[in-house]
Amino acid sequence: MAHKRSDGGVPAPSVWLRLQRGSRGPASQWTRDDVAEAGVSLADAGGLEAVTMRSIAARLGTAGASLYRIVDSREQVLELMTDRVIGEFDYAGTSPGSGADGLMRLAVQGRAIYARHPWLLATASTDPVLGPNAMTYLDRSLGTLADTDLTSRQRLEAVGIVAGLVRVLALDEAKTESGRLSPAWQGALTSYLRAGTNPDTHPHLSQALLAGERDADRAGDRFEAVVGLVIAALLRTDP
Repeated sequence: MAHKRSDGGVPAPSVWLRLQRGSRGPASQWTRDDVAEAGVSLADAGGLEAVTMRSIAARLGTAGASLYRIVDSREQVLELMTDRVIGEFDYAGTSPGSGADGLMRLAVQGRAIYARHPWLLATASTDPVLGPNAMTYLDRSLGTLADTDLTSRQRLEAVGIVAGLVRVLALDEAKTESGRLSPAWQGALTSYLRAGTNPDTHPHLSQALLAGERDADRAGDRFEAVVGLVIAALLRTDP
């Protein structure tokens, strides 16, 4: 059940569609930026499960009910947090018409942002983020494609595809830090496969394992190689 807003209105589906100041009740001494900062700090330290209305209120030194003068729900807090970390993008080198280079710069930064804030990968990727930082990111991303022959719709699709790919690759990289995708587990699996295969009985698997060993020292380049190939295809240029 949604919490009733202090101004008596119906909760907005997105924090960006909500009035920052209700028509009833006293004004809050806290702002959206304060809530976002508190939420990001909590999530960076303890993951999304550490972010609750009560924990944010405690961090701000206020009562939980007072937060409902700023947001209608925890979901809206997550919107504020997401937009805040999107604000970490640096648009140097992504001027209008910078093309594949500009788009790659944003992709690399996106990867770094996910690494700094792994909780971001646990948020719903389909939820719209309409905040000011997200709008700036979208505008600058589209601007990198200004000199291409792509239509406006194709530019939007290209930006969306690259952003989605970065998220998928970042999620895969995060999984390698623990569990069955950890380096230790993968090393044990490789040793087992190497011991049980030979070129005569398993020629294709043996070839793949050998190629994997040769490429192991270039693992750090795979992100940019994959993203670069996709960007080249989207821009219809040679990789």
